[in-house]
Amino acid sequence: MSRRQMIPLLVCVLVLALMSGCRTTTVGTPAPLATSVTWPEAATSVSPSPVSSAASTSSAPRARQVLILSLDGARDDWADSYLADGTMPNLAALAKRGVRAEWAQTIDPSLTAAAHVSLATGAYPCATGQVSNKFHLSQDAFYWYTDGFDEPEMQVEPLWRTAMRHGYTTATLFWPGTSLLYPDRLADYTVAYGTREVYSRLHVVSPQQAKSWEDAPTSYSPHLEAALAILGRDDALVTTVYVLLVDSADNHIVDYDTFWLCPERQADDRCAQLQPGGWAPLLARPRLHGGGYFKLIQASSDRLEVFQSALWYNEARPADLLRDINERFGFFPPAPDYYALEQGWIDAADYWHMVEVQTRWMGEVDAYVLESYKPHLTFAWLGATDECGHQFLMVDERQAGYHEAKAQQYQAYIRSAYALADEALGRQAGVLDRAQDAVFVVSDHGMAPIHAEVYVNTILEQAGLLCYGQGASYPVDTSASRAVAFTSGGAVNVYINLKGREQPGIVPPEDYTRVQAEIVQALRSARGPDEQPLFARVLRREELSALHLDAPQSGDVFAQALLGYALTDWRGNPSIVEPATYYGQHGYDCTLPEMRAIWVAAGQGVQANVMMPPVHVVDLAPTVATLLGFPPTDTMAGHVLRAALR
Repeated sequence: MSRRQMIPLLVCVLVLALMSGCRTTTVGTPAPLATSVTWPEAATSVSPSPVSSAASTSSAPRARQVLILSLDGARDDWADSYLADGTMPNLAALAKRGVRAEWAQTIDPSLTAAAHVSLATGAYPCATGQVSNKFHLSQDAFYWYTDGFDEPEMQVEPLWRTAMRHGYTTATLFWPGTSLLYPDRLADYTVAYGTREVYSRLHVVSPQQAKSWEDAPTSYSPHLEAALAILGRDDALVTTVYVLLVDSADNHIVDYDTFWLCPERQADDRCAQLQPGGWAPLLARPRLHGGGYFKLIQASSDRLEVFQSALWYNEARPADLLRDINERFGFFPPAPDYYALEQGWIDAADYWHMVEVQTRWMGEVDAYVLESYKPHLTFAWLGATDECGHQFLMVDERQAGYHEAKAQQYQAYIRSAYALADEALGRQAGVLDRAQDAVFVVSDHGMAPIHAEVYVNTILEQAGLLCYGQGASYPVDTSASRAVAFTSGGAVNVYINLKGREQPGIVPPEDYTRVQAEIVQALRSARGPDEQPLFARVLRREELSALHLDAPQSGDVFAQALLGYALTDWRGNPSIVEPATYYGQHGYDCTLPEMRAIWVAAGQGVQANVMMPPVHVVDLAPTVATLLGFPPTDTMAGHVLRAALR
């Protein structure tokens, strides 16, 4: 049934599902990727860990292993079309023999860090405290923010911890909000999203005569070398990578055609060989087991241009799991580098290459943990669909650089991202047993095209609410600023420098309402080049219970942009609106069709061949708890989707 033909009954179901909460009031076209992998009919049985009697709430057979896979940013209507046209055969097979919801509504704001905490806990941001990807805490300096990925708020118990209390073993694989800094929140097996040690850089160097190299291969022209200084914070030297230029052709022409990339002046099996236009991985930080990818952009005897990705390393617990991943799979592949793309250091094809390498690596790690460690409950995350949605959603003539041929090529990247995610799903499902295990495939939000960015702190500055000190970074003058904004995608939290709450706090409590009204007026009166409003809604803190955002971490004013606009908290920009340098964003009103997510389930304990009305992301945790045989916790605001279970 088409979602455009939804009958009023289904709308009512969705409304009822939302009523619970915290209050009672060189661009190339990528090749096809999708590969269908069928579940094995049988697998060697492994007895699960003992489950306490508290877990036994049903006599029905329960899944031995449950996998929850989140495809970040997978938009419902796009997934529908890709299921229909064969782009996602593995997800289509799950949907056909399992349960598929018309769509899943996400939370407000529709953002990755906040939504994944809600997926994991079954609770809204007002309970979890994770109100955005980026937010301010009153105990911090007024200019400071908390990153929801690195320092997540999770003030209620995630499902994997509940399952552990009931005797189940659990794993989280790259799941947003699973920082190793908080051991009391970790699963039995945790593989965190890797840690970046060094940012990317474009190296332009002049080769010199090589010296003191060991085991250098034969060269028919004098060996040349170049040193790439890998710089960290404040441009401190982290390590040096050496490039050895070799002329391997005995043709009496100076023609350097082989380029050895080495952590030391020694040509051995630790080195990688580069060709012009090619990529190669290098373990540049052996002690951390950290490394990056290098691309040789231009090469001659007098000039080398080398792109160095960020350097990353793995983080996992327990230590045996970390060693296992490092030895079997190597360092964590660098994230697709939107900054390098915007700087022109890499092109769209290079960005896609980074998406492909990282996604396949993560899919292999996921499958290995599922097969080797056999956790009863696994939460896994893949980001390809989100990363390509942000960079390649070119559909609007107002977008910078738009032309039809480029838009079609970019659409091919998005399609291939969904195919790549489906390939990883097939790899993971391939190590499970369809007779005993269950798989849930979900997403956290959708994606919408943007053509412009709104500089929210410029709005506050022009309204006389924000002042800067001296310095190129436009530091916030906390002694004079009455408000500051922190943005995430299409959402913004604006905080008042309230005396007695903030550091230092300059707004007297009796002036709070007046300053709050000034912020609301400034945002509501802001206009774009077409003289139309920039914000879809602007709410005071006391109005946020309707969005389940009434938490101390929320701003004194919360706003969401109109579709087409992304929000930025970059300071010091003279203009309020500038053309966007990327093309897709989320964080908007969660009821918009563009923000709808996906929800598919199949396997042991799950109904077969069922199309369900819309569900909510907070319904996942209580439903999986029930499938596993223990009751949802009192903190779960979502509903058990009993129609999905058998």
